[in-house]
Amino acid sequence: MSRHLFRFVNKLKIRWKLVVVILPLVVIPIFLLGGIVGYVATEQAYQGLTATSKADLDHMASFTLDLLDGHYRQFEVYREDKRKIVRDEMKLLVDLAYSLVDEQQQQYKAGRIDLASAQQTARSTLKKVSIGSSGYLFAMTSGGLLTGHPAREGENVAGEQDENGHFFIRGLSQRALNSDPQKVLFSVYPWRNKTLGEKQPRQKLVAYRYFPEWDWIIAAGGYLDETYGDLGFEKSSMVALTQQIKNKQVGQTGYIFCMTGDGTLTIHPDAEGQNILTARDSDDRAFIAEMVEKKNGWIRYPWHNPGDESARMKIVRYRYFKPWDWIVAVGSYEDEFYQPANQLKWRIATHVLLLPLVMGLLAGALVLLASKVLTDPIQQMISVIRRVKQGRFDEQLPV
Repeated sequence: MSRHLFRFVNKLKIRWKLVVVILPLVVIPIFLLGGIVGYVATEQAYQGLTATSKADLDHMASFTLDLLDGHYRQFEVYREDKRKIVRDEMKLLVDLAYSLVDEQQQQYKAGRIDLASAQQTARSTLKKVSIGSSGYLFAMTSGGLLTGHPAREGENVAGEQDENGHFFIRGLSQRALNSDPQKVLFSVYPWRNKTLGEKQPRQKLVAYRYFPEWDWIIAAGGYLDETYGDLGFEKSSMVALTQQIKNKQVGQTGYIFCMTGDGTLTIHPDAEGQNILTARDSDDRAFIAEMVEKKNGWIRYPWHNPGDESARMKIVRYRYFKPWDWIVAVGSYEDEFYQPANQLKWRIATHVLLLPLVMGLLAGALVLLASKVLTDPIQQMISVIRRVKQGRFDEQLPV
């Protein structure tokens, strides 16, 4: 092969021999240098844009967490204010009920009515008062006998236990007996009303005060979620928060979604309320269960949307919001995620290819010009020698 190459070069004129020898020495380094510079520039730009895109996903996850935290803190402040108001209102109700019972006692002591009538009047009045949607006033003896109650009057509830197994009635009675009758006490315990068919326990607040003359504990009780919370306010605030998160765009088709620790979607463009814990990607990987388990991190998985020809790789940044046991996730398809980086990569590659090509053509033209300048005197000398050899002795060669 090399023999044929050298034979081919030897047959060339001297000008083209110079071109064949010098041109590669000039052009090849230009292409090599351009290729190296282009590769380094492309990789740096690609990595920079990729890091920026990932930082954007992380920033959007942090932004969503800040929104949730702001909503949570705002509502907690509201609930705290409402808590104080409700406690004051329940204290006022207990004090009014106490005054009513005391008035009946004074009527009895003055001989205007007998004790049974006095207690019956007090009992009937207490049962007419409601607190919230299911709260009420009631009275019981220190032994746990309900002397005035909307539904269980006459029952002894001293053996009642809350959802944690505590004998809360006994504890409440003991505190009442040991306290100043002028002071209103408060107690909170988990309670599930089986009569109403409740499946989950709810925190119940009871305000109470002891009336020694009748051995009555006069109390007002209500569920915290009915007294401390304002469902209308919370619902409207949550709707506004949800819409704000949904309006946040992630790339062309990406979005933000939130789910509880058991995989139930709380915020999602079109699947709120669904439980997706068992969802699997195109590789049959339980990616949602993995997110729920780890609670914080990055995850990549192939996902096939209806209408797409094949699965597309998705990248998701997810973080944990502890107060609500929520997982906040920001997802984007990788072809959209890397699109700016790929566009820049090809733009740089195009310029890097064009530049060496232009430089190579320019170098080639300069080499051809140099070869012509160098070989023209030699060609002229050879022509004169040939003519002299043919007998034309009058030919002269300029020095």
